[in-house]
Amino acid sequence: MKETSSYFNKLVSSSFLRNVITLSAGMGLASFISFCFLFILTRLFTPEEFGKWDVFMRIIQLVAILFTLRLEMTIVLPKDQKEATKVSLLSLVILFLLSFLSLIIFFLFHDYFNSLIGNPFDSWWLILIPLGGFFLGFYNILLNWNSRFENYKKISKSNVVHSSVSSPLSAVLYFLGLSSALGLILGQIFARVIAVYFLIHNFFSEIKKIKFSEFLNSSKNLIKKYRSFPLFEIPQSLLQRFSNDIIFYFTAFAFGGATVGILSVSEKILAKPLNIISESFKVAFYQRLTIEKNKTTFFLKSVLGMFFFGVLAVCLIYFIPVDAFKFLLGDNDWVKVGLYIKIISPLVLSRFVFVMASGAIAYRLKNHITLLWRILYCVLLIILFSCIKWNSDEELLLIYSILGALMYLFLGILSFFVLKKNN
Repeated sequence: MKETSSYFNKLVSSSFLRNVITLSAGMGLASFISFCFLFILTRLFTPEEFGKWDVFMRIIQLVAILFTLRLEMTIVLPKDQKEATKVSLLSLVILFLLSFLSLIIFFLFHDYFNSLIGNPFDSWWLILIPLGGFFLGFYNILLNWNSRFENYKKISKSNVVHSSVSSPLSAVLYFLGLSSALGLILGQIFARVIAVYFLIHNFFSEIKKIKFSEFLNSSKNLIKKYRSFPLFEIPQSLLQRFSNDIIFYFTAFAFGGATVGILSVSEKILAKPLNIISESFKVAFYQRLTIEKNKTTFFLKSVLGMFFFGVLAVCLIYFIPVDAFKFLLGDNDWVKVGLYIKIISPLVLSRFVFVMASGAIAYRLKNHITLLWRILYCVLLIILFSCIKWNSDEELLLIYSILGALMYLFLGILSFFVLKKNN
């Protein structure tokens, strides 16, 4: 009993918990703003427009992974501040070069790329992909930079600003005549620009301390030292996005864009409250893991805490009556949202509980393990979607949810043994 009380007192007074609470408070307010405006936006935009917006933003998330080569994940690792600054600058240079190159490619061949994916958008919209990818990649660099210095108040503020700008701006653009998915897309991109501004303080002042010749001489060694991140984290992250997004691409082809929109809103309603904690926890966990002495104990306690909170949060949303969402979202077109929420609950819960798993493996520089897990997961999903004839969207979502929940449990077990072996 004394040990439990002692552990609780240490937990309450720990800087780690304060960091999580600080991040969660910001993300909580940000999510609340987005949540409130969601019920306005569903009255302005159709499920099909939400579906187009969702697919477009997922493409931007994919290219943002490529634009930084995942080197932003290394910013919190070096003990030497000068090395961390050099890695940050290297990530930014690579981001700028790849974004500029892709902008030229999309400008020249936007019609071709749009026809390649079935012409779901006005072709010139695709020029926004490199722009959105650049600012999302820059935001990820600054996120890790501020996490290194434990500037969690700034990170929280950037989240609040993003939500305070994106959804209201989309509503304003709707009334200005952009009633298509473009209004939703532009709201997100512009909000990301503002969020970058809130994290950029002191970043360039540190970058200026690095001489250009010194940076060039050290770049090769830095790439060699952290080569596991481009080699393993890029394919791992791409596969992560693919495994998370394949359900949206498949339902778009099999059941139409409106189904994608309904599924997207369902995931937002269920996952948004959980993301308040998971994203905050993931950032703080990765930084804290570098200084914890007993890393396996810290990992197990983290999983246990995430499990109890996750079950509570999911249950609060799960038991909302299905018909209530028709009233909340403002149209009969959204009536299936409540049903979808119940179906995908196991996957969302498991993904939430083991949100730190890939970070724990990356800390040990065993990124290839997560990559192999991702490959296995994607192969299973491809088999699931291509080799089975589905009678309904509900049946598809149920099997997808159960498979995903089991795979994330497997990843959590793998990450524990990686930490234990190297502890």
